[in-house]
Parts: sequence; structure tokens; C-alpha cells
Amino acid sequence: MKQETFYPSPYGDQDNGKKYLGAAWALVMCATLSTGIRVWVRGRLTRNMGSDDYHMIIGQIINLIGLGFVTAEVFNGLGRHMYYLQPEERRRFHIIGWLDWMQTFIAIMFTKISICYFLLRIKNDKSNKIFMYSLIGANILVTAISCFLFLAFSVLSDLILATTPLFVLRKLQISLRTKLLLCVLMGAGYLTAGCSLTRTILSDRVLDPDITWSDNTTAAWRATEVNLGIICANAPIARPLYLWSKGRLRILQPSVTTELSGTPTHQEKNRSQNSARRYWPWSKGSGQSRSRLLPWQMLKKSEPSNQPTDTTLTSVEMGLPIQGYHMKDGKRHSHWIDLQETRSEVDKARDTVGGVERMPPIPPEEAVIRSQRNDMQGEFQQGTGANKNEWTIRERLENERNFKATRKGAAPHDMSSSAGMLSQTLQSITNTKISELRKQRETFAALKSNLLASVDATTDPEARVRTLLAEVGGCTPESGRKLEDLQDYDVAGSTGNISLKNIRRFLEQSQYDPSVPGPLLKEWEDELRLLLDQRTRKLDYADLYARLLTEWLADTSAVTTPPPRATTGENGEPSDEPFELVAQTKLLQLREMFESYVFTPLETDTAAISSHLNGLFRGEDAAKALRALRDEVRGIGDQMTASSRPFKHDVLKWCIKGLLKNDLLTEQKKTLLTDFLQNKVVLTEIADVLNMRFASLETWTWGEEGISVEPRKQLNGKYRVMMDEDILQAIFLHYIGLWWSVSMKVSLRKIVQNSRVWKKLEPGMTRDEKYRREYFLGNSLADSTQSLAWNKQNDYETDYFLAQLPDTVQAGARGGYDEEEEQDTQKNLKTPLQIRQQLLLQIASELLIHRAQHDAVAVVQSDIQWFYTSLSHTTVFTVLRYFGVPETWMAFFKKYLETPLKMVHEAEGSEVRIRKRGVPIAHAISNFMAEVVLFVLDLAVNQEAQGALLYRLTDDLWIWGGPQTVNDAWKSIQRSVDVLGLTINKKKSGSVHPGKDIYSDLPSGDVKWGFLKLDPESGRWLIDQSDVDRHTQRLKRQLNASKSVFSFIQIWNSCVGRFFKRAFGEPANCFGREHVNMILDTHKRVQEQLFGEDHSAGKSVTDHLRNIIAKRFDVHDIPDAFLYLPEELGGLALCNPFIPYLVVRDQLIKSPLEPMEDFFELEKEQYKKAKESFYASGGYVVNTQGHLVRAKERHSPSTSGGDDEFMSIAEYTQHRMTTSTELNFAYGRLCLFPLHDEINASADVSAAMSGAANLRWHDLDLDQQWLLQLCSPELFRNFGGMNIVDKGLLPLGVMTMLRSKKVTWQEVL
Repeated sequence: MKQETFYPSPYGDQDNGKKYLGAAWALVMCATLSTGIRVWVRGRLTRNMGSDDYHMIIGQIINLIGLGFVTAEVFNGLGRHMYYLQPEERRRFHIIGWLDWMQTFIAIMFTKISICYFLLRIKNDKSNKIFMYSLIGANILVTAISCFLFLAFSVLSDLILATTPLFVLRKLQISLRTKLLLCVLMGAGYLTAGCSLTRTILSDRVLDPDITWSDNTTAAWRATEVNLGIICANAPIARPLYLWSKGRLRILQPSVTTELSGTPTHQEKNRSQNSARRYWPWSKGSGQSRSRLLPWQMLKKSEPSNQPTDTTLTSVEMGLPIQGYHMKDGKRHSHWIDLQETRSEVDKARDTVGGVERMPPIPPEEAVIRSQRNDMQGEFQQGTGANKNEWTIRERLENERNFKATRKGAAPHDMSSSAGMLSQTLQSITNTKISELRKQRETFAALKSNLLASVDATTDPEARVRTLLAEVGGCTPESGRKLEDLQDYDVAGSTGNISLKNIRRFLEQSQYDPSVPGPLLKEWEDELRLLLDQRTRKLDYADLYARLLTEWLADTSAVTTPPPRATTGENGEPSDEPFELVAQTKLLQLREMFESYVFTPLETDTAAISSHLNGLFRGEDAAKALRALRDEVRGIGDQMTASSRPFKHDVLKWCIKGLLKNDLLTEQKKTLLTDFLQNKVVLTEIADVLNMRFASLETWTWGEEGISVEPRKQLNGKYRVMMDEDILQAIFLHYIGLWWSVSMKVSLRKIVQNSRVWKKLEPGMTRDEKYRREYFLGNSLADSTQSLAWNKQNDYETDYFLAQLPDTVQAGARGGYDEEEEQDTQKNLKTPLQIRQQLLLQIASELLIHRAQHDAVAVVQSDIQWFYTSLSHTTVFTVLRYFGVPETWMAFFKKYLETPLKMVHEAEGSEVRIRKRGVPIAHAISNFMAEVVLFVLDLAVNQEAQGALLYRLTDDLWIWGGPQTVNDAWKSIQRSVDVLGLTINKKKSGSVHPGKDIYSDLPSGDVKWGFLKLDPESGRWLIDQSDVDRHTQRLKRQLNASKSVFSFIQIWNSCVGRFFKRAFGEPANCFGREHVNMILDTHKRVQEQLFGEDHSAGKSVTDHLRNIIAKRFDVHDIPDAFLYLPEELGGLALCNPFIPYLVVRDQLIKSPLEPMEDFFELEKEQYKKAKESFYASGGYVVNTQGHLVRAKERHSPSTSGGDDEFMSIAEYTQHRMTTSTELNFAYGRLCLFPLHDEINASADVSAAMSGAANLRWHDLDLDQQWLLQLCSPELFRNFGGMNIVDKGLLPLGVMTMLRSKKVTWQEVL
């Protein structure tokens, strides 16, 4: 409502608030940025945060709050005339405006206090302290008493603070240029004083009735004053920032320091002492670190030393002199030390302290690792560079521990024995548990024997029950609670749960009530006797468990078993040679083959490679994309080269985690790396070393002594020739490889995502075809993101494109072959095993879809022989240079590939030879190079085979689709492989054209995946029983060589539970229910082959284990539950190979043809409905807005061909891949893993599991739930619950440690 005191403006309802608000936001953001830089410089660069910084942070926070008030003022009328505002808006404006004035005064107060504390850093004498603290007190007092008085005092204090630095700097012995620069920076406060004066003059406008309009100018000057004051107060920080940008100031590391003796220390008693022990910024260059001897420590010995303060640090970081002291006439006089002018004197004084000559400090490049402690003694190795004669982190830790042990008279410590010490500790605990268990067992056996003898001697039924109840109720099992205090569901009997409390009550009733029947007393007696028997069984099986574990601890075959004798030769014929001799022969052949490759250069035709690549980037759009790719790759190299200190704690952590995931390092070095992750001191040392190494990247080398190379056995029994390199070298190269891998993957993915360059296998609709579909179907055209074609392309880019390279540096990097890698800890990150399983499902599903639509389909599988070892260096350099890798990095990669290798042989010395071919296996840099080279194959297949996609997992190649497309793709692969100097592995290459003769150009071998083989006639994936038989015989030899029951179970679980499961392929709808039936039949056949010859042991793994336990431990009638249950419930955790498939079998569709049959039926119905709808609506269709319009209103009659005849079924289904959401749904249904149907637990099982302390029902896998429910009657009857052995009696610690050691196969799986 309009007020009488307000008048309309002749210019109408003007609004200047938005302009003011934009300027206010810009000013506050600049102030926030300057404060943020200040905090980074003080907190990270120079590490000397002080009171001035904290007050500035508070002032900036209040300033940000004020920005919120200003924003609220604008939205409530600031910048507009009062006449046009609502009463509620006026009321809110007055409240918010008052708050805005208050925050302005408070923010200015904290800013000025910050400046005062800053000036105290420069000059901290008594007179300056009195003056500054008086000024601070006056600011606080005036702000608190009167805001109007504050207006005048604010101008005066601004002038004082801007003028004070002139008097402080006047007496300093520094150059005139430095003085002028500092005066300009610190005298910027005059600008703030000017803003304050202007704001004071305009302050009378607050009395204007039209305050929302008149206060707009005042508010603008207020905002300028506050923010400009903050920016000016932060201006002196520009100098250390400038020095840092020029490399003259390094980020300080407070935890690694050097005192006069040159020995590092980590004593951080207080903030002042920390400030004194830092890298000082006056050192020239970045190659060497100057001594950290402080100027006051360079004085004569007789002169007192000063403790460093924030004053010194501020002076140093600004390039100011610092205050020192000298003695004259028995008194101490202060003087100024100019660091810039006395640097040469500092260098001279550093070598002599108190007249004693000091040894020159050892530069970080030469003394790589120093001790953590002040009491460390001994000389440190010195070399000529960062890569020569340097101490590793491990040596530092070992020497420190050995030194301490020697002082205490103990033997030196060996870090490699840390795992052994842990093992000894756990074994000691295990022995204690076993000893206590035997005591409990013997005690309980004696108690039970005496009790039953006493009961048997009593003839009165009631007395017998009372005697049993008194003893049984007082028994205290592992839970610590007496049996009589347990709930009903805690104790199970033969006919149900037993309540000892109820038995006691009923006995009291029987004393008076004759109606209690006598047979009931007999039943109670039987139940109490059963409790004693159950307790006996638990202790007996706990004792058996302990003896089995003791057997395992004494058996080294749990991890590596001795090589058994081979029963068959290479061609399946009987062989009398022991397996060890055969293995040594193969090992020798492997070494010879490796040496024949890597030491013989392969010079490929660089011109032919470049010409081949030019042909792939043919056309204007492709040439433009190539130029953009090269620019981006050059930027990647330049960005990485410009990194000054890339190695930090977080970088080191994900580098180490990446190295722990692959096979590059030995297990001993991986254990050491795991220790490094928890040690911040070691991480700091490593970061310093690697940062110095990175700074001298141009001079990096492997070292002249050579890298040891030897065949290393993998978990699957295969040998791979691996380098045994230094840990620091591995981390350094891993980081570089990850950076290039991630960056190059992002860049090359843009080529795949460029629709003008990357061809589509499914041609899109023409313009006329789109119009015709819209004419007849309206807006029913499927979204491209819901089609099968889009889904395939998205999966290809996400999961298969350059799959060996990680998407982020945090994801780490994988080795050359990751068949044994387990589930990744990264969320939503698929492991290589999951990607391989997904690839199998995709092949099977797409073959079904393609055959259903086109009848003809072809599949090709191939592999590149000795890919990593045979890769030509010329090829690598040509491809990398073609894609724009800078020459600086090309030189580094050349040194990386030309590794000096030293072959390790058993009986002869080995010389150092330079590698001339191939890339080191399991290195991130090698993966980067390999994937970039093989990207040429990906691009060639796409460009030369009608947009086909080459599904490639490193050097494993898969192509499928129309026969002609597959044939063209295979020819393209062969051409690219020949140009790149690679060789197709014919033994692993094959093709299938179901129901038809294969093309003559395609490889003639089988198409296989694990144990599955694609049938050429039916196109179904069948289990290759001959391959299963070969692996079964290998498994049998390894099982027979095991010397303990637990090692037998571990080998069984590793092979049958994991390897066989992966090799059979995960059950899915694309295989149908018959696939699961084949797996079940095969597992039955495997057990017959393994155990069928021993008729006394039965034909199953459980019978075989019972026979072994009976022979070795004289324990018979072992229940299945003891063998199958998990360790937490007292079982041996034997894998049952049948249950995982039985759980899901009923959830699978019977025939894999069902989804496509259902799709065709649905498609016909949809076509029929669309046709009927078109005719029934009189030619009306639904437009993009959802409205009914006539088709002819959207397109001309020529679109429909001149008539209104509805489109044919052939035209309707022509572009299924790009338009049909139903086809995409059918594909998803084929790839679907079966949903696991939950196991319904019976009431007694649910009650028992709900009372279990160590494991819950929902924590169990479905197969474990199946087993528990299956074995529950036996468990209740024999053990009184779901636990065979109580958790307190189980040595789970040593069990976990032993089970964490993976099985290494003696023969290749």
C-alpha cells in the first residue's frame, strides 16, 4: 500500500539493485580469493600461520555473511524507491540494513587487527608492541561503543596503518627498489582510507526517507571499503607467491629437517621450533637444498642464540632483513641482518660454527634417505646422481632397527621377517588356545563320567533328573552364561528347544502334584543326557579342528606343493619323467625364447605405419580430429613436465595401491609397500626423493648395473619373465604411466565419440525415412539412448575401449594379464574378470539376436603372439610420435624401453644387455604403450569394416556380426598387424559360422572361452569335456601331493570353487537352463574321476575327506556339516560345487530362444496397433507436444509416397537396432544373471541364527543358507544349535592368515 511520506519517481520504478549486487559479488569474490591465497601461502608454502592470518580469516567470513545481507537487501528493495515497495518489504529492509551496517564495522575491525599483527611480525620491539596493541584496543573499543564515532575513527586508523610501514622500513638495510616495492604493496591502505572518507561523507543519506534509493551509493562505498581493505591487507603475500612461481621458494616440509650436524630430526615440540626447522627460501636453484642453519646460529659461539619466531619467517618470506643481536660492552645490542645481501656470508659461515669446521651438507640427491632419529649414527652413501648408490627406504628402516637392536644387545632386525614374527605370535596364541581346549575337554570328560556314574547309581527317576539338572544347569560354556540362564532358543534338544528353567519348575510341581506323569521324567532325563553328549561332541570337534590346524601349520604345501610326477607327456602319452624335469625344460625354453625376442631389434617401416595411419584419418573431419588430438597430447606432456612437485602423500598412496594390485613386484616387496602406506614419515621421504628425481627427468636412467630378470611363477602355474626392480623406481614409473594412461584414454575416447570420424555399424535412418516414420507413427520414434545400438556403443566405450588403461589415476593400473585379480575395492569399477564374463554374455546374446534376425552370423577369436615381448620399439615410437607425444617424453620413453637387463641363471653368471624389443610386463607405462599401438587395430577395423567394433582385452581379439563384415574386419586386422610388426597367434585363433561354411580367409581353429567351445553347427556354447579332463588330472596330482586336510580343502576351493566356476561361465539366460545342467553333470563326472578309483573312499570329495580324517586322526562318522560350514560356525569351509548352480537353475529360462520369440510376437502386435490407430484416427498422429494432429499437417503428402497406405511391416522393422526399445529389452533379458531365490529358513533355524553371536542369517551367501537349512536337523541333534565348534575355541586369527595365502599351481591351469 502506498504511504503518504513517499513519492513516486518521475522516472518510474527504477531498479539499480541488481547492478550493485553484481559489483558486490565481484568484490567479495576477489577478497575471498586473496584470502584463500594468503592461507595457502602461509599454511602450505611457508607453514607459518599466525594471529594476523586467523583474524583475516574471521574478517573474511564476516564479509561473506555480509554478502548474504546485501543480497537480501537487494531483494527487499535496495536500489528502488520506497514508494514502490510493499510495507513488509520496507520492514525487512530496515532490519537487514541495520545488520549489514553492523557486520561492516565488525569486518573492518578484524581486518585492521590483522594488519596490526602483521606489522608486529616485521618489527616486534617494545615500542612497536605498545603502539600496535593500543591501536587494536582502540579499534575494539570504538566499534563496541559507538558506530557514529567509528566512522571518523575508521578513516584515522586507515591512515595510521597505511603510514606505519614507512617508518618500519625506513631503517632497514635493503635496496631502494625493495623498499619502494614494499611501500607500494603495504601503502595500498591509502585507497581504503579514501573509500572510508567517502563513505563517511555520504553517511548522512541514511536519514533520507527514500533510504532504499539513497543508500544504494553508501552501500557501494561500504562494500568497496571492506573488500579493498582485505585485498590490500593480503597484498604482501604476493612476494612469496612470486618467488614460488619462479622456483626460488619451495613448499616446506616440517617433518624432515636438518640441524647443524646435518642429521635429520623429527622433534616437533612446539610451533616456534617447527618454524626454525624448515627449508629457507634464500637458497638458490632447485637442484640442491642449502643448509638450514639460521642466521642467528651463524654468530660467534659466545653470542646468545635467538629462538626463531613468526617475525623471522615473515621477514624471510618477504625478503626483509631479520633482527639479530651482538654483544658490546657486556650488553646485547640488536641489529638488522639483510638476507639478500649476506647470502654469501651465510654460505661461508655455514661451514664453520664456533671455530669448528663443519662437513658440507649432503645434498638430497646424494643422501636420499636419512634416519628418523637424532641418535642415528654412521656414514651415508654418496653418489653422482639421483639414480646412483642411493639408499632405499627399506635400508633406512632396517639400519635404524638394527642400530637400536645392537645398542640393546639384540640381534639385528630383518624386515622380511615381520610377517614371520606375526605368524609366530598367532601360532603362539593358537597353541595356547589348543592347550586350554584340551584342559577343558579332559575336565569335562571327568565331570561327565562321574556325573553319569552317580545318576546310574540312583533308582529314583526324580532324583536322577535333579542330579543331572544340578550339574548340567551349572555348566558354563564359552558364552560365559550358565545353561540354566539361557533362553529357550539357545538350547536345542531332540524334540525341540529345551528350557532348563521350565524343567526345574516342573520338578518342583512334581513334588506336590501326582498328576505329573513318570514318562515325562524319563524324557527330561534323556534331554539332559543329550545336552551332555552335545557338549562332548563340541569339545571333540574342537579338538579335531585344533589337530587339523596343527597339521596345516606343519605343512608347507598349503601354498606351494612339491612337484608331483607327471603321468602324461605333452601329447597325452605316458611319461616317466618327473614333472620337475619337464618344468625345468619348459623354463629353459621360455628363457631362450625371451632372449631371442628382446635382444634382437625389429625395425619396422615407419613410413608404412604413418601411411597406414594417414589412411585411417582420411577426410576433412578426421584430419581436424587428428589435429585436435595432437594438440591435446602435446598439452598432456607439457602439463606433466611443468609439474614441480607431483609426488604427495595421496599420490604415493594410490601409486602404492596400484602396485599392490598387479604382479610387478615380489610378495616381499609388496609387504614392504603395505607397511609404507601407514608410515607418513616414510611417505614424506619417498615423496622428496621422487620429486627430485622428477625434476631431473631428462637425466633419468635405469642405472648401469642392470635390472635382474627371471621367470616368475604366477598363481595359475604359468611363468612370466619379470624384472626385479627397485621399489622407488617402480613407484616413479607407475605414476608416469598412470598419468599418461588416463590422459591418453580421455583423448582417444574423443575419437570414438566423434560421430563424424567413428563409423556406426548400424546405419542411421535417412531424412526421408525419419519423416515417413513420423508421418505414420507420430512421435513414437524411440529415443536413441533406449536402443540396442546405443547400448552397444556405450558399453564399448565404457568397458572395452582401451580396457587395460584405468579411467582415473586413483583406480590404479593392472598388469598385462589379470585373470587372477579379485573384486576391486573401487565402487562401480568392474574387474577384468567381470569384464571378461560380460564379454562372454554379450557374444552369446548378440549371436542369438543376429541369427534370429538375419540367420547368418560369424565369430572370430584371435590373439597376438608374445605381444608385450615382441612389440617393436620402432612401432611404439612411430605411433606415439604420430599422435603428438612431445620429443621430451619420447626421449624418456626411449630410455624406458632400452632397459639394461641382467638375466638370472642358476649356474652361470650373466652380463648386462640392453633391451632392443618388447616392453616390460605389468608396468603402467607398458600398458599405455601397448594400448595406444593396438588402438590402431581398433580404428582400422571400424574404418575398413563398415563401422564394426573390435572387442579387445589387451591382445585378445573378438569380432562377431554379419559374415561379410567379420571377413572385412579380419582382413583389416591382418593388414594392421603386418604393418605394426606383430604376429597372429594361430593356435589361439579360430572362427565359427554356425550352420554355414566359414570364409576361406578366416582362421580355421575353434572359438573357445575357458571350458566352453562354440559349436559350429548349433551355435551353442558347449563344455569341452576333453579340456576339463586334462585339468582334472592336474588337479588330482596337486590334491594327492597335499599333506594336510586344510591344504587339500584350500586347493579344492581354489580350483573347483573359483577356477572351474569362471571357466564354465556364469549362468545366464543367453545359455539357458541346459548350460547349468551341463555344469552339474560335469562336476559329478569330475568327482568320479578324482575319487572313483578309491572304492573304499566313495566317489565324492566328502567321502574322500572322511576317509583321510579317519586314517590320520581316528575320527569317524564326520557329518557333512562339519566339512561344508564356514569357519565362523566351526566348519572346514569346503566348497560344494553343486549348490551355487542349484540355487539359480530354476530362475533361468528354459531356452535362450524365448526372449527373441517373445520380441517378435510383441513387435507384430505393436505394428498392428499402430496401423489400426492410424486408420482409426483418420490420419491423426501424436506430435512432439503430445497433441493429436493430422499427419499431413506435419509433412507434405510426398512424404507418404503420395497415398495414405500405412507403411509395410518390412519398413516398420527395418531399423530395429536404432529404434526398438523392445529389442534392447530382449537383449538385456538375455544378458541377465538369474535372480537368486532366497532360501526360506525354518522356524528353528531362524531362532537359532537370531541368537547366534558371531554370524547372522542375512550375512550368509545363498549356498551357505542352503547348506545350513539342509544340515539343520543333524546340527540340532548332534550339537544343539548351528555352531559345531564355539567361536571362543576357534583360532580364527591364524586361520585368516593362512587362508589369505593363495594357492600356486605346479602345473598350468
